[in-house]
Amino acid sequence: MRRMVLFVIILVFGLGACSTTPVQLGMGREVSPPDTPEVILISIDGYRADYLARGENPVLDALAAHGVRARWMVPSFPTVTEPNHYTLLTGMYPDQNGIVNNDIADREIQPEHFEMTRYYSTVDPRWWSAATPLWLSVQRNGMRTGEVSWPSGDIRIDDARPDLHLNGQQAGATDEKSADVLRWLDLPSDQRPRFVMLHYDLVDGIGHRYGPDSPQMDAALREVDGAIGRLVYGLKQDGLYATTDLVIVSDHGMAELPPGHEIYLDDIIDRRAVGLVALGAMAGVDPHRGIAGAEAAAALLAPHPHMHCWRKQDLPPRLHYGHNPRVPRIVCMASMGWEIVTHWEIEHRKYVLRGSHGYDNAAPSMRAIFIAEGPSFREGIVVPPFPNVDVYSLLAHILDVEPERDAARFAQMASLLKPVDRQLGVRHADDGRRARS
Repeated sequence: MRRMVLFVIILVFGLGACSTTPVQLGMGREVSPPDTPEVILISIDGYRADYLARGENPVLDALAAHGVRARWMVPSFPTVTEPNHYTLLTGMYPDQNGIVNNDIADREIQPEHFEMTRYYSTVDPRWWSAATPLWLSVQRNGMRTGEVSWPSGDIRIDDARPDLHLNGQQAGATDEKSADVLRWLDLPSDQRPRFVMLHYDLVDGIGHRYGPDSPQMDAALREVDGAIGRLVYGLKQDGLYATTDLVIVSDHGMAELPPGHEIYLDDIIDRRAVGLVALGAMAGVDPHRGIAGAEAAAALLAPHPHMHCWRKQDLPPRLHYGHNPRVPRIVCMASMGWEIVTHWEIEHRKYVLRGSHGYDNAAPSMRAIFIAEGPSFREGIVVPPFPNVDVYSLLAHILDVEPERDAARFAQMASLLKPVDRQLGVRHADDGRRARS
């Protein structure tokens, strides 16, 4: 194993330092590094922060050693995919950006719920209208964008979508996603995306099906790490590594789900007395009006061995959740390693879940990762944990895009970047690489 790790690190990072002289691209074109670097935002879905310590990630380890790594990143609540990916792109908590869960009800939009597993239920732009994603701001500033399998990445927002896009159904396997990005970055400069969003979903799927501590998870970690290694290798081969910032994040972690750890909601309340909006580690329930609904609400709000329910207005303030009208009137959270279900839902599952997420975002098993390496970032530092809502302002600064809101949050992230020489207008860099101030 150690020999394999050393081989991968040498393969990816042993190609020598890059200079400020014009770089040779894969199609024989010669250009100088741009003032604003290309930015590739990589999300490894369901990648728990402590996976980095398992010895299966030589490429990520090397990137972290060369660049910036957070001890961990705090996901937004609820700790599920769609809300956190939109938070990363908007700098707004789910309660603010409107994508409050993977499953959402909003009668003003459509009678059918928003469900991330059913693409056609998410395409109405009104679901997304409360926030402006970073890729749209980048395009409005005259730069091109691309996305590969990014949740919501190819949905039209304000009648626009990324210039280059491959949604989850179009994108290939893990390695092929890396190849797609390299192909786009090898385009002529006027066609090349300046901001790319790349989403790997393998780790999350394996975590749900086999559990976070399974041998299958070790194999998934190696596969995604290898795909990122081939992306880095391709960037170096094409002479693009010197002008590319890699920002690698995850949306949430994963918790082990032991057999028999189900809380059956329909054993607690009359299912007919409520609207069930979401189930899982977190459940969203809208009691119907009338006596039956009131009785169901009272039953949920009573103490339970492995579940706690709140009226939305009573949720802990630290969750930044519960003010949006799309949040159901009662929110229930399962204890770690338990899930809230119905008998019907369990009977119709395709396979037994061995891992889950959606729990309290302060739980260690929900922690996400943050690694950044490239011409904009300092080298070899580890920073304290920070909330994922801060990633947006960092990326907006690097791309020289005016943030849509809360620009003050950048002050909390500025220490990740190389210092600025105000006279020269470039960042100091030991290897001489240029970057925009």
